[in-house]
This record gives sequence, structure tokens and C-alpha cells, in this order.
Amino acid sequence: MKKIGVVTLDGDENIGCRLQNYAVQTKLTGYGYKVETIRYGSAKQNLKYWGKARFFKFLPFEKYRRLKCFTDFYKKVNVVYKTTINPDEYEMFFVGSDQVWNSEICWDVHARNKNIGWLFLDFAPGSKRCSFSASFGTDKVEESAQHYFKENLGNFKKISVREEKGIELVEEMSGRTDAKLLLDPTMLITKDDWNKCLKKPGYIKKNQKFVFTYFLGGMPEEYKSVIEDFAKKNNCEVVNILDRNGKYFSTGPSEFLWLEKNALCVFTNSFHSSVFSIIFNTPFVVFNRSYGGMSSRIETLLDTFGLQQCKYHGSLENDILSVDFSGTKEVFEKKQKEADEFLQSCLNEE
Repeated sequence: MKKIGVVTLDGDENIGCRLQNYAVQTKLTGYGYKVETIRYGSAKQNLKYWGKARFFKFLPFEKYRRLKCFTDFYKKVNVVYKTTINPDEYEMFFVGSDQVWNSEICWDVHARNKNIGWLFLDFAPGSKRCSFSASFGTDKVEESAQHYFKENLGNFKKISVREEKGIELVEEMSGRTDAKLLLDPTMLITKDDWNKCLKKPGYIKKNQKFVFTYFLGGMPEEYKSVIEDFAKKNNCEVVNILDRNGKYFSTGPSEFLWLEKNALCVFTNSFHSSVFSIIFNTPFVVFNRSYGGMSSRIETLLDTFGLQQCKYHGSLENDILSVDFSGTKEVFEKKQKEADEFLQSCLNEE
């Protein structure tokens, strides 16, 4: 079977990272290819890094979360470890999705003695380099990293990004005007694909009503107060899986998906939490992040699906439960067709 190689961020404990990796594999496998997510280095080296940097500082509860909840899900992804690659073994390489071109993350990769060019597929000829919904994650590229982008973006066969600002940055860095805007891969596979991954958390009781909160970078007291008031009015438990000291922390990607689907409402500042609320037609409210405004990728997401009303505007009333998702099906069909056309153009010889 012909093979495709995928390069993305490691992010072993990042739910969004793991879900997009699974989605990329699922989407590309649908074209009849064997898909391998390629990690730089050896499995032994990778374990050594994560052990020193992450594992031993974990509390016992956190050990369980990483080793059980995340490892179980990651078995769904075909991962290989390599320090050198023979491009002839693969039909195509894709970098993405996630914030693979976030310049701060690029420097983090560099600091871990990895080749920063890995995130630009510099081990492959230009004819085998494509990006799949790659994200810059920010509105600019750090000046110290700009030369990497200028040197490498021009060598890609095809480029797709997942936010409007990404198209501008590609043109700014490389002069290319052919970058395509695609949905995040998590939205390019079917709801049925995701339903196969659901796992009800053991801490959720039968018929328990709950609201789900997922705030990256912490939840300001102002937000916490209004959410708790809303939950109390609706006789709901507040499930916050990012509280390291809370009883809900032992949650991996499969449990995250179940919570997104079954919550009365989702409150978040996260891109992927917003994505899955749309996929499962769960009412949701998006808040600004405590360390800044709303990211460009969330703005693009809400604009694309006509869901700007899901932004937090200072209060939570029960009308937030009446989100109109009727127009999302048509958008999904259109955007998935665009993605298929782009991926076919990558995989077909020219």
C-alpha cells in the first residue's frame, strides 16, 4: 500500500493536538493510503525527554491521566520514530494541522535539539511537500524566525492553512498567493467517525446534568462566577477537566469528546472545544482569553459557520441554549468538498 507521512506537533498531553492528528490520519486513510505520523528521534529518546520534562513532576492523579487516558487514545494513531527519512518510501508528506508554524513553538522544537526544518518537511523534495490546515496560531511570525519561513514556504507543492491570517502570512513570508483556507481536519471527517471514539467518563453519574468548561490559560473569576450561576439555575454540575486538583482531571481525548457531545452547554476559550460543539450541535459560548482577545482562528471559525452569536457578551441567559445549527450542514458539505479538491491536487501528479 502506498504511504503518506505526516509531521505534526508532539503534544502528548494536548487534547486538541491528539484529536487533529487522528483526524488527519482518518482523512488521508480514506484515500486508500497507509498513513504514518513521523516523529523525529527514537521512541527511547522521546520517552526520555517526556520523562525528564513532564513525567516525574506529575502528581499521581496526573500520571494516571497521561498514561491511561491519553495513551489509550493514542493507540488509534500510527506513529513511527525516525531521525532520517527516505523520501522514496512515501508518496507525499503533509505537515499539519495544529500550530505547526507558530514561531514560538518552532523555537521550542529547536531548543529540544530537533531540526526546525522538520516542521517545513525539508527532508523531502518540494514535489512531496504539502501542508494540511497548518496554523500560525498568532498574527505574526517572530522576527528571529522569519528567515526559516522565507527559505522554506516557497518550496512547498501546495499550502493550506486554517485561518485567514495564515494566508496573509504565507504571502508576506514567501510571496505566494496560492495558499488555500481549509477547515481544521477535525471538521473534515464525519460525526460517525468521532462517535466511534466516545468514552463516557467514570465520574459522570447516570442522568447527571452538567455544563462543560474548557479554558486554556485559566478561567478568570468573573467568568467562573457567571458560569456557576448559570449552572445553579439549570440544576447542573460544572465539569472542569483542566483543574489539576479537581475530580475531573483524569480526562483524555475520548472522554473530552463525550463531554462535548452530552453537555447542556459548553463554555470555553478553546478552538477545538468550539469545533466539537459545532460538530455535535451542542450549545456553546466562547470567551476571550485572560491573556488577550479571541484568537484569529476562532474568529474565522465563528464567521465561517455564522455563529458569532456564540461569543460571550457579558451575561449568560437561557437563550444561549437555543443556538441555531441548521446552517452548519451546508457549510460542512461545502468546506469538505474544498478540502477534498485540495488534497486530491496534492496527491495527483502534475
